[in-house]
Amino acid sequence: MESLRFFAAGDQRRLRSASEAVLLPAREAILMPDALPEILNRIRLQAAELDLPVGQVRKITTHLSHQEGFPGIESLLPLIYPRLDQLGITCPGTPLWFWLAPTR
Repeated sequence: MESLRFFAAGDQRRLRSASEAVLLPAREAILMPDALPEILNRIRLQAAELDLPVGQVRKITTHLSHQEGFPGIESLLPLIYPRLDQLGITCPGTPLWFWLAPTR
């Protein structure tokens, strides 16, 4: 049976149970150094297909080569991760989902 729990990071001991969790959107891509050459290759190939300016592509690949994040990096997630999993697939049973849109 699955459950949600708060735990102490130091010793991994359970502190208390939780009845719900709030999952926020990912704001960063984790760049693994050994995967970087392949990621950069995928980005260059996609940029060539889209006929993006060389300067723009160079700026993106330079940031990634130096392990630097930048605004909009999330748009590259399909090129950084060849397979994107869906959260719903990993949740057992019938979870209750709420999608909230920010208001201004």
